[in-house]
Amino acid sequence: MSKPTSKESTVAQAGGGPGFRRKDLRVAGPFDGRWVGALTVPVHIHDLSVGGCLIQAHHEQSPGRRFTLEIELPYHGWVTLEAESLYMRDGYGFAAKFVEMTDAVRGSLEDAIWRLLSKDPSGL
Repeated sequence: MSKPTSKESTVAQAGGGPGFRRKDLRVAGPFDGRWVGALTVPVHIHDLSVGGCLIQAHHEQSPGRRFTLEIELPYHGWVTLEAESLYMRDGYGFAAKFVEMTDAVRGSLEDAIWRLLSKDPSGL
């Protein structure tokens, strides 16, 4: 089985912001994560792709704010990247897009997502 191209993996976002389109394969999660700032806050990561995720957190995060996020990936361990908040999901957390990561982190994300989807095509 070969990996689909990004064109083949384009799907419409269900339940996201108005007019937003998903372009990356994603897995449901949850994954352990840490929101790194003045304090490090444990979070749960859902709906993970190489482009972003949904962060379950009890703290408000205004749209457009950049922050450091650490995610524990299956098969790869902890990775660190820069993210930007997109929109709040009342009573749940917020969506974030990934804005800066090393090639190694991108490769780890792609590999973990592909391996998880290969085991269960519906996600986690």
